[in-house]
Amino acid sequence: MLKSYSNKFQKNIITIHPGEYYVSSDDELIATLLGSCVAVCLYDPHTTVSGLNHFMLEGKLLSFNDNELRTDGKHALHSISQLISDMVTSGARRSELRAKVFGGGQFFRPKQRYIPFLLTIFVRQK
Repeated sequence: MLKSYSNKFQKNIITIHPGEYYVSSDDELIATLLGSCVAVCLYDPHTTVSGLNHFMLEGKLLSFNDNELRTDGKHALHSISQLISDMVTSGARRSELRAKVFGGGQFFRPKQRYIPFLLTIFVRQK
């Protein structure tokens, strides 16, 4: 993670790298650079808590047993679970979270397959 200041935006910019995530309620920018990786941006418009992760691998939905989650941020299951958990701890309301997903290139199976995969992860968090 790299923290810098932008004179252009007059705000701190937090840049995260593969396997990392960041949660904030401060007036700052969160950035990453994507190739074939995926970033999930979450935001609660009522509490202004926001977060961004950057993962490389989708992981497997073997079951809904938390013991089977990969525990590093490079896998979607753990990365998204940790992002949501930390956002809720910071005051976000799970029911109010808005999501945008970026990246993926052609690394994943055809995009029609990875979107339901991500939706399954979000539903699992309820």
